[in-house]
Amino acid sequence: MMEFEDTAGLAQLEAMSPQGLNALAFGAVRMRADGEVVAYTARESGMAGLSKERVLGRNFFSAVAPCSNNYLVAQRFLGEPELDATLDYVFTLRMKPTPVTLRLLKSAAAADYMYLLVQRLPDGPRSNRQRRRVAAAIRLPVSGRGPAHERRRCDRPDESACRVFAGGAWPAL
Repeated sequence: MMEFEDTAGLAQLEAMSPQGLNALAFGAVRMRADGEVVAYTARESGMAGLSKERVLGRNFFSAVAPCSNNYLVAQRFLGEPELDATLDYVFTLRMKPTPVTLRLLKSAAAADYMYLLVQRLPDGPRSNRQRRRVAAAIRLPVSGRGPAHERRRCDRPDESACRVFAGGAWPAL
């Protein structure tokens, strides 16, 4: 069974069927180079509260998780031909700020797919410390007080606080 930190992770994921991905102990999203979701694990579906039917065939960065449509996640997939990066992140769309560890995997040799692995952090002091540190890094209020647009940068109705990943290009600043 593959672990979240396995160094041969990309090769193992490429060889897995969608059923094999479902057996992983963490969430996984298999995407085409343009961000279209082609596999979405049951574990990630349960953690995110989004059904597979709602996610498959849609663009992950603009339609599924617009809070990841930024320079930390989407731009890294777009801008780097080889990618194996782990980063602490906070998901905010349709939920309270949830600290996670993301692993971004992509290879120029296996250009068909790229992978986003999601590991939820356990509850307790470690996750609270993690939440404060990551929230400060992306300027989210830790207390949860303040206007909704401050807490949820990417799910505003007008999406004016989001940068939209459109056809592989970022809008000019």
